[in-house]
Amino acid sequence: MTKTSADIKAGKRTEDALADDIKQFDALLAQHQGEKTDAVAQILLMKAMLYSEVIGNTDKGDALIKQLKSDFKDTHCGQAGTAGGKRRGGKKNSGLAGQRSRVP
Repeated sequence: MTKTSADIKAGKRTEDALADDIKQFDALLAQHQGEKTDAVAQILLMKAMLYSEVIGNTDKGDALIKQLKSDFKDTHCGQAGTAGGKRRGGKKNSGLAGQRSRVP
């Protein structure tokens, strides 16, 4: 996550520019496949937030939140994803409004 934060601070805001960071998220998720823990759910949440809030691809972010709610429904992150809520622009989101990542 430190590398991702540094990349964002350096101005990287596109999927192509953050491809290595996205690959790191994917590698961690693959490494912990089958584990339904809060820690693994947090990885997926951070990836969703990267897409939604940094890259600006809300469709991809929403799809990842849907996966989070389905695959990690018994975790804190998965339950927060079912609470409802709104994101910027007044559109309904997965209940993560106000839960910002530590990345700007």
